[in-house]
Amino acid sequence: MITKEKCPYVPCGSNDACIGCRYDTKKRSMNSEMFKDCCCHLGCGDCKHCNPSADLDNVESRCKRLDHKHIQFAIPWFKSYDCGQLSGGICEDFEPNEWEFWLFNHWKPEYKKNFCKGNNSTKKTVGLCLDKNQSVRYYVDCMDFFYNTFKNDDGSLKWIYKQYYKQCKKSPMKYILVTEYNNERKNYGSN
Repeated sequence: MITKEKCPYVPCGSNDACIGCRYDTKKRSMNSEMFKDCCCHLGCGDCKHCNPSADLDNVESRCKRLDHKHIQFAIPWFKSYDCGQLSGGICEDFEPNEWEFWLFNHWKPEYKKNFCKGNNSTKKTVGLCLDKNQSVRYYVDCMDFFYNTFKNDDGSLKWIYKQYYKQCKKSPMKYILVTEYNNERKNYGSN
């Protein structure tokens, strides 16, 4: 007689939607597309290397990419810092938190690339800030961030463009968004 392992999710264990779980009695496998359908967003906050208080002076960062004291993620407007700013992307060093049971039980390292692919129509970037200055945002290529090649040999960022707001009396909001490209070309927004 086969006994079913006790699953922490009810009614999982015998649930047809629970493909790939270690508690799946049928031991079905889940491919990367099926995994992405079930878990459509992964970010740094889902990684065991994430420490949300790493930007504090007396706390050491466990992150393999950022020290969180000199280089931090850019905080999206109207949102607090939560290490989830990669727009559905993770890095090559991603390992799931053990306390996220579904993710931890289903995770396979080959799923990583599925969560940091840029599509052909737009180039995906990751916004970063230097020395806690959130007013200037440097954008690096998502795949460079993924493979940890987003810094030059001297430690500076390989940024594609940076953005900041500049005061402008002609604008109804009194500010315009300036996009400055690494080739010194500037684009002035209208708001």
